Amino acid sequence: MEAFMTSLLTVATQLQPAVGILKVIWVEYSKIHVNKAKLGDLLDRCRRVIGVIDQELSRQPPSDVQKSIDQLLRHLRFIEQLVRALAAFGLMKSLMRRDDISSQIVEGHQRLTDCLTIFQITAAVDLRQYQEGLNRAQMADHDALIEQLAILENNDHEVLRQFNVFQNQMEAMMAIQNSLLRRIDKSPEERILQLGLASLQTRTGKKPPKRLPEWTITAYDVEIDQTAQLGQGGFGVVKKGIWNHMTVAIKEMTKETDPRILLKEIKVWNRLHHPHVLPFLGASIAAVPPFIVSQYMPNGDIRQYLSKNPNANRVQLIHEIALGMLYIHGKNIVHGDLKRVNVLIDDALKARIADFGLSEIKYHATSSLSMPTPRGLHAGAGTLRYMSPEALHGVIDKASDVYAFAMTVYEIFTNVPPFLLVPDAAIFHIIGEKHTRLTRPTDPAMLNRGLTEGMWTLVLNTSEPLAADRPDFGIICKATERLADYWSRELI
Repeated sequence: MEAFMTSLLTVATQLQPAVGILKVIWVEYSKIHVNKAKLGDLLDRCRRVIGVIDQELSRQPPSDVQKSIDQLLRHLRFIEQLVRALAAFGLMKSLMRRDDISSQIVEGHQRLTDCLTIFQITAAVDLRQYQEGLNRAQMADHDALIEQLAILENNDHEVLRQFNVFQNQMEAMMAIQNSLLRRIDKSPEERILQLGLASLQTRTGKKPPKRLPEWTITAYDVEIDQTAQLGQGGFGVVKKGIWNHMTVAIKEMTKETDPRILLKEIKVWNRLHHPHVLPFLGASIAAVPPFIVSQYMPNGDIRQYLSKNPNANRVQLIHEIALGMLYIHGKNIVHGDLKRVNVLIDDALKARIADFGLSEIKYHATSSLSMPTPRGLHAGAGTLRYMSPEALHGVIDKASDVYAFAMTVYEIFTNVPPFLLVPDAAIFHIIGEKHTRLTRPTDPAMLNRGLTEGMWTLVLNTSEPLAADRPDFGIICKATERLADYWSRELI
């Protein structure tokens, strides 16, 4: 490192944070064994760019130098995150993700070019050096893989040591096979992956399925940000991650999740495509823990969104929820857990329904309530306060989804869960046996949000104690459409 950093020992004080980041990158770089030449070339260019910027600052600093330095630091932190991730990849994942890695390295170089532009530095010489260095690095990395292949051939023990797969070997084999099926190029990378697959098959005495479901996403295909938890519940934890160059939500199931039940739920979700249903992207049943990948919703659930956007059109969002539920019921699917946290807001500020069909998984992942569970009642099949009288008696169907819709509408307007003051232990008696109804809020703010006489009538109709008295979502959608049209005119 000392030789690498020598030219930066005397840089300006303002650039010392950049030098500090580069030192961290160098430490992580020392742990990398694949793509080492290309990454080394990227680091060398980081060093050169910092040096050139230092010279420019000594001659004529930009008028807003701190803003420019802040942008430089952001670009360097991107490269730091890239190198940290690759240091943790290991041989197998590095080979499988080689195209992604190459594109990320290119982006790192583009960011360095942007750094020169920010400081108004002509980049012609730097770009020529970059292209020459990249060509040399590509050849060096290819030669290194050829040497590695020669070491690994006919040496199962060394293959297994370098692949370092001691747990969840079936998913590793599935991931390799999927990678090989997607790309046939007779490269040294492909040959090493073939050796890894053969060695794992020999060790385990098993073979992966010849054809994986088209929705398969293995743990080797995603990057999960363990520090970015988006939510949690009876099913497990939702975290932010990266898949196929985009930010996604990754729902890690509990270890108690039955793979057969999860597969059934995945098949349900995979056939749903609607503007108001959360898109399913893929899943892995073989992973430990198993997980589901869906589109990331940066605006969070509907209550989070409304807390930041109190003047949003709540009536329109309710109509969109009804449309999504009409579609789901049209596919003969019962949601089983409709509530505020399962209504997300997408980039276009439209409502998206999530977690439909997962009620059975939640049931198996939830051991028991802290109260008696009369007649089949279980927490996994829906949050208590959203459950209809028949659901509290263990009957969950389309009509119970309608009741949950009413409770969700109530919370959208009031910002508090239904029956907030009723203890959990009393819910079964108050709702399941006495059939207590919601009380209309008297706060004038509710009317200003759209809780008109017509909307409250809809809440009452959809929360009728007897399932047979509730309308279906076909009727509900006609009502919400009229209410949304009326309220849109009121907002003008």
